[in-house]
Amino acid sequence: MNLYFYGGSFDPPHLGHKKIISYFSNRLDKLLVIPTYQSPKKLDKPESFLHRKNMLEIMLSNFKQNYEIVDFENKNKVRYTFETVEFLKNKYPEDTLNMILGLDQFNLIDSWKNHEYILSNINLSIISRPGYTLDNVSTSIKLINDIHIDISSQDIKNNINDLERIKSMLDENVFNYIIKNKLYI
Repeated sequence: MNLYFYGGSFDPPHLGHKKIISYFSNRLDKLLVIPTYQSPKKLDKPESFLHRKNMLEIMLSNFKQNYEIVDFENKNKVRYTFETVEFLKNKYPEDTLNMILGLDQFNLIDSWKNHEYILSNINLSIISRPGYTLDNVSTSIKLINDIHIDISSQDIKNNINDLERIKSMLDENVFNYIIKNKLYI
């Protein structure tokens, strides 16, 4: 089976994430959504893992059940993508691993720890992003141009006091969760 996984901070999960998950979950047998504890490349500490996982569950509650939120990275430490790939290879040894990644992140993949291991053990489905071009063409990838997203979690956090602006970027229930729990303020 082709097993797809989509990792990220999801800090917070937004409509762009939802659109990507919807796109792939409608085309696959199974999609694993893997929130990170903390990205090794980001200096800012994210909102708690539990809040981010709860927001993902809320956002995806109406999806058909061919996805799973995997909390492998909730071990209170930074994990690298190659460790997630190792974990998935051990858990699903018969499956072909496919990682979903935004073009912005793919262009940085050469700076990731053990990136050669990652690239030699998975297939990549790269989501195009406005303002980014494909820099690394030596790797065999599948570029997805069907999804158009111009939303970032950082933009939401930077504009948390402009509720009307961020409301259009978030699932309504996630927006309400953020307000209720006073996140990102």
